[in-house]
Amino acid sequence: MKVVLLQDIPTLGLSGEIKNVANGYGRNYLLPNKFAALATDTIVKQTEVKRQEAAIRRQRIEEDQKQLAQRIENVTVEIKAKAGLENQLYGSVTNVDIASALSEVIDTKIDRKKVVLPKSIRQLGNYDVNIKFSPTISARIKVIVRSEDEGATEATQPEAKVEATTVDTSVESSSVEEVKGEEAKDVPGEATTS
Repeated sequence: MKVVLLQDIPTLGLSGEIKNVANGYGRNYLLPNKFAALATDTIVKQTEVKRQEAAIRRQRIEEDQKQLAQRIENVTVEIKAKAGLENQLYGSVTNVDIASALSEVIDTKIDRKKVVLPKSIRQLGNYDVNIKFSPTISARIKVIVRSEDEGATEATQPEAKVEATTVDTSVESSSVEEVKGEEAKDVPGEATTS
C-alpha cells in the first residue's frame, strides 16, 4: 500500500514522504491515527507543497541551533551544592540542574534532553559537558560544581538551640517536683511520713 506520511514517524520517515507499507500496518495504524493518507494524485501534489515548507522550516531550525551552539560554546556554568567529606555531594547534579543553570546564564531555554551527561555528577570539581542539539550540531560547556558555604553556619546554630532547650527542660522539671511536693502536703486525710 502506498501512503503519504502526514507526520514525522521515527521508524518510517519524515512528513511528506511517500512510502510503501504493509496493508495491515497502513489500514490499522497509520490511516486511522491520521499519521498517513493514501497516495492519490491530488494528495501527492498537496504533500509536495507541505514537504517543501517543512524542508524550509527544518533548515531554519537547524540554522538557529547552529547559532545557539556557537553562542554557548565554552560557556562556564557554576552550580552550588551541599558537599560532605572528600568532596562528595549529598545529592547529585543532573542534566536538569545543568540545563536550568545554563538557561539562566544565556537567557534562552535549554531542554534537559539536550544535555549529554553519561551519569550524574556526585563530586565537587570541573566538568566538560556536551550539549547536543542534533546529530551534527553540538557544543561543549564547562560546569563547575562548588560547595555551599552556608553549611558551616547552619551546623553551629542548632547546637545553640539544643542547649537552650536543655536548660528550659531542667527548669521545668524542678518546678514540677516542687508542685508535686506542695500537692502532697495539701491533701487532707493522708498522713505524711517525715
